[in-house]
Formats: sequence, structure tokens, C-alpha cells
Amino acid sequence: MSARLKPPFRADHVGSLLRPQRLVEARAKRERGEITAETLTKVEDECILEVIRKQEEVGLKGITDGEFRRAWWHFDFMGMLDGLEFVTREAHKGVTFHGVKLPPTFPTINGKLDFPDDHPHLEHFKFLAANTKVTPKISIPGPSVAHYRTARADVTYPEYQDPEALFAALARTYAKAVQKFYEAGCRYLQMDDVNSALLCDTGMPPRLVLLTMVAVAGLLVTTVGYGWSFTIDAVSYLAVLSRSLVDPAE
Repeated sequence: MSARLKPPFRADHVGSLLRPQRLVEARAKRERGEITAETLTKVEDECILEVIRKQEEVGLKGITDGEFRRAWWHFDFMGMLDGLEFVTREAHKGVTFHGVKLPPTFPTINGKLDFPDDHPHLEHFKFLAANTKVTPKISIPGPSVAHYRTARADVTYPEYQDPEALFAALARTYAKAVQKFYEAGCRYLQMDDVNSALLCDTGMPPRLVLLTMVAVAGLLVTTVGYGWSFTIDAVSYLAVLSRSLVDPAE
């Protein structure tokens, strides 16, 4: 059997990889104001080039930057959307994992949602694409993450008091994001949509999850056309929903 040269690939990963210690230390120094943003970027660049080579050496055909420029797998993307802002609350409200308490940072939707033309992840992708020999891939949080992780009380934009208006806005925002990644040269985009696993939860009305997933998938089909691979995945599950848009002439 010949090796598959187009995504989705048989062997793949979402994108986030273990951060090298020197990158962890550099980010901590930046947070304390001990180094400049330029110095942190230089360390990120070096670590990303190394992790690209490692992925290529083990034979992966879909290469990511390890998400080394992100503090969170989802909030970095969401926080740069127009209309979405993060607030810091009392320390005891931070989520606690085994041995780790996260900062009490919460998303709020207080304006009209949109994907800005200068979203930093576009440049992140371009750096990756310029430095790999195979298919560059970027993962972003799926649209249901934005509404599921944002409490109803934190959606203060008047138009979005209607949940279906909020879902429609998220779908438009994500459709624009996909178009912009496409224009940047991306042909393999993965939506890390962990909340799709809630379809298995009898206590969660499936409509809340499905509305954004179906709406955004429908818009993507009409937005990007052929030559594009797009998947929505639930972490720790097999893909609940996946779609590959491939030019039938190829």
C-alpha cells in the first residue's frame, strides 16, 4: 500500500506537544517582565523548528508547531476574536486539575463576533508552512467550545441573548476563519472540538452541541470548495464528525 500524501492521514495527532523546559522558563520570564516579547518569540521559533524536524523524522505527514506559541489550547485563539474578551476573577474560581490549579480566567462575549484579518494564528501557520517539507496543519478550538465555555450570564451582547443568533454568529466567524487560513495557504485544518463528546451525555441536550457543529460545517462547504481537508475531533474519542473536501479530479 502506498503512503497517503493527502490528509487526513492514518497516523496523526491533534497538535499540542510537550513544551521544552527552556520554552516554559522563557514564557515564565516574559510573564514576570524579565525578557522582551521578541526574546520569547526567538525561543519559540527555535523550539518549533526542532519539533518540526522531530515530527518529520518519525514519519508524520501532518506537521504542527506543537502549539508552542500558546498558553492554552483554546483560549489563545478565542481571546483574539473580535467581540470575545477574557476576565480574571477570584482565585478560588480557577479550575483544579490533579496537582494544578488554573488561573481564574473566563471568556465573555460582549460585542459582535468576528474573525480579525490580523489574527496571530495566521502568522503562526505561515511560519510553520515555511519550515516543513510535508503538510503543515493547524488545530483550533471548535465553535461549540466558545459557547459551551462561556456562561450564559457572561454573554452580554444584546443580539446574542437569542442562542440561535449566537450560534449563527459563531458559524459566520468560524467560516471566515477557515477562509482566512485557506488564503494563508492552509489545506489541513483541524477543529479540536472536545465538547462534541457531550453528544454521549444523556444530561446534555444534543441540540446545544449540534447547532454550532452543523451550522459551521454547512458554511465551510460553501466557503472553501475543493482542495481542502477539514476535521472536527473529540479528544479521547474517535472522531465524532469528520469531513474531507477533496477535488474529485485529483
